[in-house]
Parts: sequence; structure tokens; C-alpha cells
Amino acid sequence: MGTVIKEVAFLDLTEASEETLAEITAIKKVALMIYNEKFEPFMSKIDISAVATSVKVSGPFTMINGKLTFDQATLGGISDPTFYTINGKLVVKPDVTPDLINQAITGLVLNGKILCSEKVQGVLHQKMKQLNGKMVTYMAQATHLEPGDLTLTNTYLKSLAPQTNLVVAGQFKLDVNLDKQLWDEKINHIQFLSEALVPEIFAETLYEKLVEGSGTLTLIPTDYTFVEGHLHIDSDVIERYKSAKLYVSEAVFFDETVNEDMVRKHLSAIKAVEGIYARAELKGALLDICDPSVKLTTYSGVLRMVDGEHTITQPELDYTEGKITYIVHGLLEVDHDVEPKVLFEKVEKVDLYGVITGSKEHCGILQTKLRIKEGVIDSDDDTKDKKSAQPADDEQPGTHVIAKISQLKL
Repeated sequence: MGTVIKEVAFLDLTEASEETLAEITAIKKVALMIYNEKFEPFMSKIDISAVATSVKVSGPFTMINGKLTFDQATLGGISDPTFYTINGKLVVKPDVTPDLINQAITGLVLNGKILCSEKVQGVLHQKMKQLNGKMVTYMAQATHLEPGDLTLTNTYLKSLAPQTNLVVAGQFKLDVNLDKQLWDEKINHIQFLSEALVPEIFAETLYEKLVEGSGTLTLIPTDYTFVEGHLHIDSDVIERYKSAKLYVSEAVFFDETVNEDMVRKHLSAIKAVEGIYARAELKGALLDICDPSVKLTTYSGVLRMVDGEHTITQPELDYTEGKITYIVHGLLEVDHDVEPKVLFEKVEKVDLYGVITGSKEHCGILQTKLRIKEGVIDSDDDTKDKKSAQPADDEQPGTHVIAKISQLKL
């Protein structure tokens, strides 16, 4: 008799009664276990194994799933110092001081990302019991933080205090109609942590205020049309352009309805940060107009983009005309009924940025088709072998088993 807890991502024992704790006989395969002094007398009597991290807490304990923001008002209002477990993102505003953190927080476990000022980086490291993720810091002198993306316009500038030290955590853009005098009045220093897309005419204006350690700066030429995200061009879309110059922040995809004459007639220049994908017959026309720094990838048959989940099936291979090139940013699975020989013959190339799963033979075939490998190929045969090799559970009849739960609070 007794209770066995196993295969739990997060186990919270801080509010469990002594009666409940006395019934536990084993705790196995737990990623994170939180407990307090009430649990300690029972630990020697419990079979505890494969617990990746265990943390003892004192005082109040709070778990957050999602985003949590600490600012001066929030931390100043905490009367009882608290231990936080955060599954998501922690944003620490510029008005938070080391003293506030020491007064309000007893400890931190973070599975995700933390964004904080350099002035509190040290004290947060001291409070951190476990960090599965990344700590990103911004300038200590910051007075205003934008935790997401920002397009800086004149209206936004008017909302700021004079001589603001501004930090942008997400993508940063400058509006082409920016008032230079207003910019000088409102911005003292600026730092972007991700990337900035800025019209070339404002380069000097930005450099005057830019803090060292900022992210990637991309200057958009004045005579180019900026397109955010991926751009998919078919015969209808290309007709909208007249000798256009395009600057695309991600990749450009030309589908099979576009021919060489259309490219030469409607486009005069292309810059694409993540490259251009097109059928082989467009290669000559695109080389004439694309920037030399842009990677041009061609294919002979059909292009399939996998951003979410996609399963390759035998009917897909049988009824698709020509060869298939896969660009995988998400999860690509190969159905076990797919004939290996057909898979080899039908798949032309694979650009892998995400994950591919399938049998060992299917994965081996796709390995030979890789043109880019920045992701993972994982044979599900290996997973099955590992599962079959695991010994049977040793719980006795009548044992209460709690298993395979992401979060368990007793």
C-alpha cells in the first residue's frame, strides 16, 4: 500500500498535509520538486530517485505559468517575501532595485527567459535556484522598457519623458516620417536587444543615441519597398509590382505559376534576409536582380513549407507530380507505411531547421537529402527500443500510482 509519484514535470509538496506525505512510498522521474521543512522528516522513508532538481522553500510559494512582470509597485507591495517558480517569461522593469528584490523574493526557479537590467543581474543570480533558459540584460541606466516589438513613431515619442533611456526587447523599427527634433528632445540613449529595421536615411540619427551591445541593425535602402515576414509570390501577386525593388525581412518563395518573363517585367531588385526559393527555370532572371549577398535556392519540382506539423504519406508521394523539396521549420513526420524506395525517389532536397521523425530507414534516406541541417532528425525506432527496454514498474498490488502529469500539487 502507499502512493507512488512518477513521471511528473513539476511536483509541489509545500501544502501537503502530514497524512498525505506519510502515504508516499516513492517519488521517481520528477523534473522539479518543491518542498518545505514539513517534508524533511519523511524523506528518509521515501524511495526518491531520478529527481532532476529539488528545492527547499520557506515562507509563501507561488507558481506562474506564462508571463510575470516585476516593477517597483508590485515588489513594494509584497508584505511576505515569496518564492517564485515561473514557467514562461519574467520581465523586470527598470525601476526595480537590488534592495527591492532582496526584500520581496526568497528564491526563483525559472523555466524560460528572464529580461532584466544589468543593475539587478547579480542579485537575481543569487536568488536563482534553477534557470532552464536564458537571462537577457539591458543597460543599467534604462528608464523605459518595451518588452515586445516597437515601431517608433512621432506619436510614441510624444508619450515619452524628455531624455528617456529607452530599451526595446523585441524587433525595433523607425517610422520613415520621424521628426528629428522630437527624437533629439525625447531620446537620450536607445538599446534594442533583438534586431532593428531602420530606413537608411536615419542611420546617422540612430548611431548618435545607440548603446553598445545592441542587437543586429539592418538598414533599408531608401528606394526599396519593405516587406515584413515571408513573401510568397505567385502569378497574381507579382502583377501588383512595376519594376519594384523589394526588401524582405525573411524569405521569398516563388511558386510554379511564376515564369522568367514575369520576374524580368515586374521586379528590378530583391534583397531577402533569409534567402530566395524558386524553381530552377527562374535562376537566370533572379541572379540578374537579387543582391549578391542573398542566398538563392532552386528546386525542380514542388516546394513544401512545413511551419507547423506535416506527415509524409504514401498517397502524397504517389500523386505529387515531380520531385518534392521540403523546407522544415516545424515537425515533419514520415508515416511508417511509406515505401523507402519511393521516398528516396520522390524527395529532391530537405532544408532542416526543425525536427524530422520516422523509422530508422526513413530517417537515413532523408539524411542523404539534406541540403541544410540546423535541426534534428530523430528515429522513433530509438524511442520504442528505449521504452521496451525499461523494466516493469515494481509497485505492489493496491499501490496508488500518480503518473504522467505535467504539474502536481498535493
